[in-house]
Amino acid sequence: MSVYLPGGHPQRPRFDVFAIHQEYAQGGVYLLRQIWKLLGLQTVLKKALAEKKYASPVEWAIFAMVANRALAPDSKRGVEDWVSGDVALGNPEPISLQHLFRAMDFLLTQDAELQKEVFFDTTMT
Repeated sequence: MSVYLPGGHPQRPRFDVFAIHQEYAQGGVYLLRQIWKLLGLQTVLKKALAEKKYASPVEWAIFAMVANRALAPDSKRGVEDWVSGDVALGNPEPISLQHLFRAMDFLLTQDAELQKEVFFDTTMT
């Protein structure tokens, strides 16, 4: 591979000036996030979470668990590692194991209401 400079002299490109420190998978997560939004799950969860006034990223933690289950199934501790080192979710702040447990607690308390909201929202559109 050669690069031609304005003077017409070929020069080999220098790849040593770039350093890749880490790469993250995005494709599957991006697709799932778009489906998540299309189904209205983000809206439903944010509405339910607004009543609870959580300061932590519970909606993102729930999405992280769903994405992990679909793309690389693992335990809650495995999800924490996956989110912090293997995949780019686009979340505004890091997700810790505590956030995952808080998200599970939230889902347990809101189970019936969320199911009803998501069911009616997706079947009526």
